[in-house]
Amino acid sequence: FLVFYLFCGVVGGLLYTALVAAGVMAAGPMVGASGAILGLLAACAILFPHFVVFILVFPVPIRVAAVGLMFVFTLNVLMGGW
Repeated sequence: FLVFYLFCGVVGGLLYTALVAAGVMAAGPMVGASGAILGLLAACAILFPHFVVFILVFPVPIRVAAVGLMFVFTLNVLMGGW
């Protein structure tokens, strides 16, 4: 688990660096574990597609939650952050 978590964090950091170098994002400090957490969420959605997670009090299939969060994070990057 820890190795995969760290791997996802490194890949997220490299993707952030590539987006900054390409001019898609403004340079800023790289803080947080969103890349690692999204990697774990994607792996869980692929390995266990019938899981249901609760967002607030609503049951949501994990694949819908994963795609929704990735959409929100991508939108956040494209809009320059909130």
